[in-house]
Parts: sequence; C-alpha cells; structure tokens
Amino acid sequence: MAVGTTGDHASVGDHATVGGHNIQNSTIVNSSVTMALRDPSTFPRQLPRPVDDFTGRDAEVERLVGLADAGAAVVVTAIEGTAGVGKTALAVHAAHQVKDRFPDGQLYADLLGYTVGRTPTPPGEVVEGFLRSLGVPAEDIPAHTDARAAAFRDVVSRRRLLVVLDNARHEGQIRPLLPASGSSLVIVTSRTVLAGLDGVLRLPLDVLTEDEALALLATTVGGERVASEPAAAREVVASCGRLPLAVRIAGRLLETDPDLTVADLAQALGDERERLAELAVGDLAVRSAFELSHRALSGDLSRMFSLIGLHPCQEISADAAAALCGDLTSQQAGRLLRDLRHAHLLELAGAGRYRTHDLIRLFAADCAEQDFDPDERDHAFERLVSSYVAAARQAIDDEAMDWLEVEREVLEVLRDAVDHVTDGVPDERSAWLDLALATGRNHRLLRERWEGRATLESWARRLCGDAAELALHSAVRVHELAVVMRRAAAVARFLSRVRRIYKRQPWAFADMAAGAAADTQRIAVDMEDMAKRLVAEPRLAALTRAADEFTRLADDCRRLAEHCRGARDPFAEAFDKLAQTCSSDAAQCRGWGQQLDRMTRTVADSMRLMGESLAIDERWIDTSTRFAARWEEKRDPRRRDEFRQIARAWRDLADRTRQGLAELRAASPDQEG
Repeated sequence: MAVGTTGDHASVGDHATVGGHNIQNSTIVNSSVTMALRDPSTFPRQLPRPVDDFTGRDAEVERLVGLADAGAAVVVTAIEGTAGVGKTALAVHAAHQVKDRFPDGQLYADLLGYTVGRTPTPPGEVVEGFLRSLGVPAEDIPAHTDARAAAFRDVVSRRRLLVVLDNARHEGQIRPLLPASGSSLVIVTSRTVLAGLDGVLRLPLDVLTEDEALALLATTVGGERVASEPAAAREVVASCGRLPLAVRIAGRLLETDPDLTVADLAQALGDERERLAELAVGDLAVRSAFELSHRALSGDLSRMFSLIGLHPCQEISADAAAALCGDLTSQQAGRLLRDLRHAHLLELAGAGRYRTHDLIRLFAADCAEQDFDPDERDHAFERLVSSYVAAARQAIDDEAMDWLEVEREVLEVLRDAVDHVTDGVPDERSAWLDLALATGRNHRLLRERWEGRATLESWARRLCGDAAELALHSAVRVHELAVVMRRAAAVARFLSRVRRIYKRQPWAFADMAAGAAADTQRIAVDMEDMAKRLVAEPRLAALTRAADEFTRLADDCRRLAEHCRGARDPFAEAFDKLAQTCSSDAAQCRGWGQQLDRMTRTVADSMRLMGESLAIDERWIDTSTRFAARWEEKRDPRRRDEFRQIARAWRDLADRTRQGLAELRAASPDQEG
C-alpha cells in the first residue's frame, strides 16, 4: 500500500515513548512505515549550525519561541525581508532555541530560491528527501509530487516536528511541504511576500537598530576596536545601512586586516560610488546578494527597478515612477512599485510613496547605468523634471502645502540639477521649482498667520522649532508671572501684618522695631509696585529689573532675620524663608529673561531670513519680468505669458512675505523695552 494511504489515526497528543522519543500511536497499513515511525534512528536532526555572531532580534526570537510553545496545531510562520537582512540566521537561531520542544525530529531544506549558480529546488525532490529522513523506504515513496506531498502529510500528522524551509522563491515551493494536521511548527524564509499562502503568520524583518548593528560589528571584529573608535564605528554601520550582511562583511574586513582602522573603513565606505564594491570579502558580497533578487524580477519589474535608480532621492511616488517610465499611468506604476515592495526591494513610506534602502538605491543606480544608454537616462530624467514642474505649479495654484513639504528634498535636487544644466540661467523649470520651494518655505513661516493666529506665543512656538523649550511665549510667561505675583501679594500682606505687630510691641528694642517696621513697609510697597510693572510690561528689561529687585529684597529679609535673631524675635525664621523665596524668584526671573532673550534673538533671525527671502522674491520678479520682455521682443507669446505668470506668482509670494514680516515685527517682543 502507498504511503499516502491513511488508517485510523490516534488523536493529536496520544503519545507513546519509543527509544526515549515521543511518537503518536497510530495504525498504518504499510508495516515498513510503521516500523520506520517507531525506529529511533528515524528522528532526524537536520538543523544547520547557528551563526556564531547572531546579534539582536530579541522580539522576533521571542515571538518564534512563543509559537513553538503554543504547540497544539500546525503553525506556519514566514520570515520575510530583503537580501542580507538575516532571515536564515534568525530562523536557524530560533530553531535551535526551540528544538527540544520537537522530540520527533527537525527537518531543514535550503530551497535555493536565491542562490548563485543554482536553480530553485523542486518541491518533489525536497519531499522525497524528507520522507527518506523520516525512515520511509525508497520503494514506498511515490513518483509524483502530489502523491509524495500526501504521503508526507500522512507521516507528519503523527509526529511533532520542526520544519525549516529556507530561501523560498515562491509559494509553489512551499505548499507541498506543509503539514495539514498534527502539532508541528514550520518556519519559512523568503525574500518575497508569500501572499498566496493561506493561514501564514508573517514576520517581516527590518534592518538592525544602531545599537544592534554596533553590537554585531563588535562581535565580529572585537569590542575593543569598536570601543576605541566609536564615532567611526557609527559611520561604518550607517554606511552599511544597518544591513546585517553588510555589517558582517565590514567586520570581516577589519578582522582580516589588523592594520585597517575603523576610521579607514568608514572613509572608504563614505564614497557612495565605491561602497558596494568595498562591501565584499571572500565569497560574501552585498552586490551579489542584490543581483540575485534583481535577476528574479520579471521584465517590467526589472525595468522599473532600474529606473528607480535614476530618481535622485530615497523616496519615490507612483507619479514620479510613471514619469520615469514614460509609458505607464500612475496606477500602473503604483502596481509595479507594490510588487517591488513585495520583493522587499522597496519599503512603504506612506500612502502611494515608497523608500529604497541606501545600499539598494546604490545598486539600482548601477543597474540604470548598465541597462540604459546615456540618451535614455537623460530622457527619463527630463520626464521626471517636467512632471515635477507641472505638479509644483498645480500645488502652488491649489496651495497644496503638504505636497510641497513632502516633496521638498526632490524639488531642491531637481532645481539644482536644472540650474547645473542651464549654467545658472533661469528658465521656466528652475523658476517654477524655485517658486515652489519658496512657497513651501514661507508657508512654514507664515502658517499661523494664514490660520489667523498670529500671536506672539504661536510665532515663538513655530520659530523656535525643536528648541521650543527655550521659547517663552506670552501666554505661558504671563501665567507663570501671575503665580509669582500672587506669591508677592501674599508676602506683602504678611509683611503688613508684621509691621502692625512691631508697632504694638512695648519692647526695649524700640529703635530696632521701628527700623524693622519701616523695612517691612518698604519691602511690601516695592513688591506691590514690581507686581504691577511685571503684569503691565512682561518684557526682558522688566524681568531683569524684577530679578535685581528680588535679589535686593532677599538681602533685606536676611538683614531683618539677623535683627530678629539678635532680639530673640520669633519672626527670624519667617524672614529667612522669605529671603529664600525672594532668591528663588530672582533666579526664576533671570531664567525667564534668558529664555525671552533667546526667543527675541530667534524672532530676529527669522525676520532676517524672511527679509532675505523677500530679496530673493524681488530678484525673481525682476528676472521673470525681463524674460517676459525678451520673449515679447522675439514675438513668442507662449513664453512671454509663461514668464508673466511666473512674475505674478513671485509678486504674490513677495506680498505675503512682506505682510508676514510686518506682522512678526509688530508681534515680536521689544528687547530694549
């Protein structure tokens, strides 16, 4: 009877112990298979040796261990990621962590989906090898793949196995190797998203964190060398894009060449044109790993990937990809970008936007160099520029400021590229790109005004940017000063009571009492006056004066405390506390003054930048007007109208900048006041 024939199987979990191993009781018609299942020699241990320098991935390992501990049903998990990200290393490392949970054996197969000089292994061949490892005689193994897969499912249903299917190319390699029942765990690794597999738990694998990458480098080359050059080590792992394969190669380069310093390697990898060539040692090379992924792409995907190498920045949109292709709609280009993401050659960066890993971007640029002649590359780049000019004009008309912000880096690079081609002579393209950049820049400065909230505090929040903690906008400042003023008023009321108490005392220290009463009266009056001034004039000079006055008041209170102690007066302790309060308030006012000073300087810098921006606006207005006049003389109405439109747009922008600058001047604090 064929192995694929099943009998009455025991339920999962009904185990017997044979030769120290757990197997499930079952009745199988084929006696040779029955004997094989009960033969201790048929419990395979096929896991390869784990990577010695495995580093990080704690969360991923914990998840895989958790799946193994669940144990009651077949679990298939797919570790997916780009070339060199460490999928196999993670799978094998995790498999060794949990192998004791699978006493009936561990199976492993390299499916050769992406291996130099090898074709992917047919699933029927893998199933045959697994059946042999599980003790099924060769003569009982069916000839056809489907029958072999059925026999494999039958045998595995009686065992608790760990199966690692490494380096899969597509779903067809995997399906015949998956158990249908039992309590096994299957771990699959692939460079592609195996979207066609049902019931698969996916584990996308990203690059290492900086700390993990540094730890991997230290593990490979030695902690002392990395610790002795920490800044250079960070540069190395950054140039490697924190890709484990690249970091491991960098470590091997340092390990095999003791005279090579980490700084030397960082400098070598700093040249983007040579980085991929540098990241190679022995039979390990980043470029080779990427080439295998590239060769696996279809014609359309391969062309799209190479064209992405012509894009000047890491992020690309579907519209930009369509422009580079020239013969695709944005929707069609978007589908190709999605497929490249599924091949883990792109990462999702947002709605309709994708990002390339640093090293993959360099590889794509090399592919573009090889796949397209110079004219094709130039035409593709011209299409990209024209597309962005048209989109920028639309964004300016529609005030699509979010688009201008997202695409700012690309607009800057394209503007510089156009200026280089035209030797700095403005034309329509550079004018529109520059206008788009200026619109976005000034919008960031004027956003609050456009929203109708041009108050001092909103200007301070925006203009201070990441250093917002230094900004003392008016709402917060007045609130905090009010707290101090309430404290000052309470102190004044306390001092008034003290003065009245002193006046009623029939002491022998009448002179001291009179002096204390006068001092307390003066302190109370000074504090009340200072409170009024600070509320009415919350400016830098007022804060500075307040700090000085608080300091003087603290000194007066200390002198009063000394008088009281000399006279054994019970108010000595109260004056000491009041002196401490005044000193604290003095320090607080000085701190506020420093913050207000920083904010004032920040606002002044912003006004200077807006003034410079206004000068640029005026220059473009003049340039565009002159170009319009030139095309008028040449009787070219299309170009004349084009530059007139540009001039009008620059004039509108200059008006907005001028108005915003005036409002900022009106709202900014007077440092001299």
